[in-house]
Amino acid sequence: MNSKSRTPKLALILGSLTIDSILVLGAEIAGFFLRFGRTEGPFPRPNFADFLKIILPIIVLRLLCFFIYGLYDKPKYKTTYDTVLNIIKATTASTLVIMVAAFLFRAFAYPRTVIFYSWFLTIILIIAWRILARRLINLVLGKDYFISHTLIVGTDHSAQRIATRLLREAHISRRLVGFISLSRTADPQPENPFHLGGIDEIPRLIDLYPIDEVVIASQMPKETVLSIFALFSQTDVVFRIVPSLYEATIGSMAGSPTELVPMISPISNRVIRYKDLKRLIDTAASILGLIIFSPLLLLIALAVKLSSSGPVLYRQERAGLHGQPFLVYKFRTMFADSEADGPEFARPNDPRCTRVGRFLRRFRLDELPQLYNVLINEMSLIGPRPERPYFVRELVEKIPFYAERLEVKPGITGWAQVTYGYSTSTTEHREKLLYDIFYLENMSFALDVLIVIKTLGVILRGKGAQ
Repeated sequence: MNSKSRTPKLALILGSLTIDSILVLGAEIAGFFLRFGRTEGPFPRPNFADFLKIILPIIVLRLLCFFIYGLYDKPKYKTTYDTVLNIIKATTASTLVIMVAAFLFRAFAYPRTVIFYSWFLTIILIIAWRILARRLINLVLGKDYFISHTLIVGTDHSAQRIATRLLREAHISRRLVGFISLSRTADPQPENPFHLGGIDEIPRLIDLYPIDEVVIASQMPKETVLSIFALFSQTDVVFRIVPSLYEATIGSMAGSPTELVPMISPISNRVIRYKDLKRLIDTAASILGLIIFSPLLLLIALAVKLSSSGPVLYRQERAGLHGQPFLVYKFRTMFADSEADGPEFARPNDPRCTRVGRFLRRFRLDELPQLYNVLINEMSLIGPRPERPYFVRELVEKIPFYAERLEVKPGITGWAQVTYGYSTSTTEHREKLLYDIFYLENMSFALDVLIVIKTLGVILRGKGAQ
């Protein structure tokens, strides 16, 4: 993104936050009026002053959900369908939190009918404002603001066909910057003015052209794809990959339902808007968990100590965020020196497990000490399970895009764990990777809540590792 397009970005976000706050305030007050009407003077009679006291936290909650669902991030890449859907999701999510708070805290007097009215009015007002804002921005900043300047990597017939469809048929307005050859260096072709050279020309093109989006439209080695990502690492560019390239490596995944040319975004370039809230939740939950489970932790420690010789806690090096090694803490579930012959994947009914260890693994109680890892910011409650560096090096070499799961902190539990289960071979790790990538692409508070619920189900049914 060039400096001209970056200049109004902050002003637009601040303006949007201000207008959203006013509209949410208006929706709340209008909802209250619709429920109680006006009986004396300009204000409704029952508890209006008390109602005003809780509006500020509600506004903050609504705006936080708007932020989490991407309403302030890269509007030019979002269709009207995407915007409307995210507004409904964000408003519904914040409304559910309000309903839970109203149920748990009786002092939080928030009439149920007002909740429904404000939910409906907020959705209508924010959608109308977003549609109007797009037209106002076009008038003030020009229609170019919502045009995505697109660079196509690839020059074959398939890449040209994809470029034609993107420019003519897609629901996102695009303007073609040009095509890049897959060779490291390539002279521009006089007969094709949109052919801008080879991959080594990319740094020059970044300074020369406004580039908002890069579409990798031809088959190429994984190493070439990663090298292109690296060239744009200091920019605000959005990457798209034609699914056939992805399918050839790890499987198929759906793109946006509004795009006639289905594409996906690589994990490494996806902005994880949820990460700040996620860290706050991790800190609070780890402190609370260590306090609540402290009696259980002591009982488990005693059982492990009495069941077999060796330390109570098992410390093992794992690969964390960006592959950085850290020590993960678990209750010891195997006999001492169980890996005297070298590291190996755990397996069902592993004979190396003690009797107490097998029980702990079945109900996943051996993972409780990892709340400490969460507290010191080495792990998250939810995320891909951390693997040992020895296995990570092996899997990165054998499974394309395996390293993408290292773009977020590992978790105590995760979507792959509750959906796929444990993996004991390279083939199973390849299949399980799809679930980890699904989580990285769809990370949200709602999905984390679902994973927690599924994890509790696994624990209660004793469906952990055997």
